[in-house]
Amino acid sequence: LAKPKLSKPNKTNQPLDQADALHLILKLQAQNEELAQTRAEVEKAYRQYTDLYDFAPVGYFTLARDGTILEVNLAGANLLSAERVKLINRRLGLFVAKESRPIFNAFLEGLLSCEGKETCELAFEKKKNGVLWARLEATCFEGGEICRAMLTDITERKRMEQALQESENRFR
Repeated sequence: LAKPKLSKPNKTNQPLDQADALHLILKLQAQNEELAQTRAEVEKAYRQYTDLYDFAPVGYFTLARDGTILEVNLAGANLLSAERVKLINRRLGLFVAKESRPIFNAFLEGLLSCEGKETCELAFEKKKNGVLWARLEATCFEGGEICRAMLTDITERKRMEQALQESENRFR
């Protein structure tokens, strides 16, 4: 049996000799190893990002222009007492307590002007645990099409402020 002749990638289509073919094979193997190593590094970085995102002590949300939740981390889902999959594609405003909705709407309106970061404090209705007081900070990205928001639980601080206010009222 005759050995098949490999062609050099040039215009003359001259056959490769064994040394050139071996060199080409070794070069391709090195490129494949480099690609595999790069893929492993990217996967490791992605796992680290996911761990940081999901297990952060605050809730992270990616919102569409209309306030629809596109992404949420585990802490955000826990703060709202809902499963993450049940939050996706629902509006964050649905979880805001009735008395805080005007504040939330003004917050969204200011956010969509894309003039920087917006911050507000809101009450969120929770099914089992009553009310969650939270600080919501967000910034627009991609020309105002999406925003990234951070939700921090300030319920304990609000309780202490209320207790202080009641105490001051009693002493007056």
